Amino acid sequence: MTFRKTAETLKPGAHTLGREYYTSSDILQKEYENLFLNNWICAGRSLDLAENGQYKVINIDTESVIILRDK
Repeated sequence: MTFRKTAETLKPGAHTLGREYYTSSDILQKEYENLFLNNWICAGRSLDLAENGQYKVINIDTESVIILRDK
């Protein structure tokens, strides 16, 4: 898909978020607190850890989460 074709799909009068929403550490911290700390996070599918003893590590901000397949 080209930029022009993508741009044509925008609704008239629509706009993107301001630059600060992509670069502000304060906004990032608020998103972390309000989204990641208060909601379920999909860490993967059960098929990713099909056998006993398999594990996966995911990072969420400054935290590491270990997911381990047991019986």
